[in-house]
Amino acid sequence: MCTDVTVADIVMVIDDSWRIGRLNFKAICKFLEKVVNAFDVGIDKVRIGLVKYSGDPKIEWHLNSYTTKDEVITSLRNLPFKGGATMTGRALTFFRENSFRLQSGSRGNVSKIAILVTKGKSQDEMAVPAQSLRDAGVELFVIGVAYINETELKLIASKPDETHVYNVPDISFLNDILDGLTSNVCDAIKRQEEEIRRVKNADEELKVITSKPDETHVYNITDFSTINTVTEGQTCNVIDTVKQQEEKIRPLEQMRIFCLKNADAEEP
Repeated sequence: MCTDVTVADIVMVIDDSWRIGRLNFKAICKFLEKVVNAFDVGIDKVRIGLVKYSGDPKIEWHLNSYTTKDEVITSLRNLPFKGGATMTGRALTFFRENSFRLQSGSRGNVSKIAILVTKGKSQDEMAVPAQSLRDAGVELFVIGVAYINETELKLIASKPDETHVYNVPDISFLNDILDGLTSNVCDAIKRQEEEIRRVKNADEELKVITSKPDETHVYNITDFSTINTVTEGQTCNVIDTVKQQEEKIRPLEQMRIFCLKNADAEEP
């Protein structure tokens, strides 16, 4: 049990392609029940969302769809199998654009975790979509079931590989990784919480030295890899500030010109 983690947003991403198969899919859902049981699930605690994918990814439920652990587990038990191609890259892009959003129940300043379960080699490019997710602050754990090319799993997962990549020879070995996975997810949440607190404290220091309002003058990023996430907004706010200053300067400039003209007129 991850008893010392109180708040987090966790999204599970499940491959339900033909390579997984109906029986294996049900076994994966049973395994994920045990993962869910390790956390204190609630609308103000740990939220659980789920994305299912083959050819076309789909959000089965949002982070704020369920308020209790029992509701999440019931939905896992009733999750239908679809079948189709294995388009992991498309699923990662869809997941990044749709899951960790305010409209989908994601919260600001909360640890963000993704747990991906897949079987076969992806039929599309997935390294770039995975990097985009990690750059957005999502910590990725990847479970491969009889996955021959472990290098692909490492391309998706966060670092280090030892705590974020799991490759089991077949579905019956999933329970062997349960304790290690939940412990490492728990540790990742706590690390993110510590970083969020550090950034929040730094925010307060920055607010003391910057102009107001804080919303348009303070930008605090976790590291330089995320700087592009604020560049567009920062540029717009700088332009707006320049325009506001120009509006203040213009009447003074007009007054100066007027005074000069009067001075010229008074000369003999």
